[in-house]
Amino acid sequence: MDSISNSGVSLILNPDIANVINEHQHDLSTCEEEFENQEEIQQMLANAFDSQSLSNTDNDEHAFGDDDDDDVQLPVQISTIEHVPQSEDNVRLQQDNETLRHRITEYAANEEIYRQNTLEYEHKMNELNEKHEQKFFSLRLEYETKIEQLINKTSEQQIEMLTLKQMYETIYDEKCHVDEQINDIRLNEQNLQEKLDKIQTEYEQLLKLNKKPLMINVLTQTDFIDDDKKIKQLQNELDDYKLKLNSKQIEINSLKFDLNNLKQEMNDRLSLLTTNISNEKLNKVLSERDQHLNELNKLKIELPDLKQQMIESFQTKVITFKDQHRV
Repeated sequence: MDSISNSGVSLILNPDIANVINEHQHDLSTCEEEFENQEEIQQMLANAFDSQSLSNTDNDEHAFGDDDDDDVQLPVQISTIEHVPQSEDNVRLQQDNETLRHRITEYAANEEIYRQNTLEYEHKMNELNEKHEQKFFSLRLEYETKIEQLINKTSEQQIEMLTLKQMYETIYDEKCHVDEQINDIRLNEQNLQEKLDKIQTEYEQLLKLNKKPLMINVLTQTDFIDDDKKIKQLQNELDDYKLKLNSKQIEINSLKFDLNNLKQEMNDRLSLLTTNISNEKLNKVLSERDQHLNELNKLKIELPDLKQQMIESFQTKVITFKDQHRV
């Protein structure tokens, strides 16, 4: 019963099994009480046999003692009187004994049945307990797996959040850097505009000076027809002014080109900052921007050489033109 009680405690989560166990515990308690009553009956029966044997012994002694006083009638009467109740008591006691033996046999059979039922229910209880433990283990494993999956998912989300946070911090830093570059571009634009204005002024002055061939022609036709030195000097001066003019024009075009590129870059950056785009598109735009910046830097690096090449080519043409003119 201790094993049943312990098993019942372990399976307290299953009400059906607990009810069955309680019913059989009640039956076993009833059986034990009946066996205790049986022991009391056996003790009473033993006492009854002892008292009967003592009473029979006393009756025999009285019967033999009375033979001395009355030789004929008294022994017959005593033996007749005592013989009848003794037979009835023996029959009654034998019947009670048989009844008790039958009840003992029945109780023994019931005890064996209860033991078998107890073993059977204990076996079923163990099976149910094992199934319950397996089910509990499966549920626990399932919930642990789900918890682990949720933990992994939470970790992935945290990593993704950290990645997004770093990305936005990078974008913010890039925005600050772009703002600084925009300010620098604006300053450069102002400087370039000032240079452009200055060059434009010089260009206008050169245009004014370019009108000197008419004056030279006038002079050569009137007062300085025979003065070849002055003509050559003025012609050389004119060629120099033309050369400077062309050089300034090339420089102006180059500065305009740089200014347009800077304006375009500034507009691109401003549009990039004011437009909400996805991360992939942003990365693509940033990549294209870096590529254009690299190309622009490359052009800036190559621009002086190109200028020099253009100037040298122009100078070569001027020299060739002078030689042809002199010839």
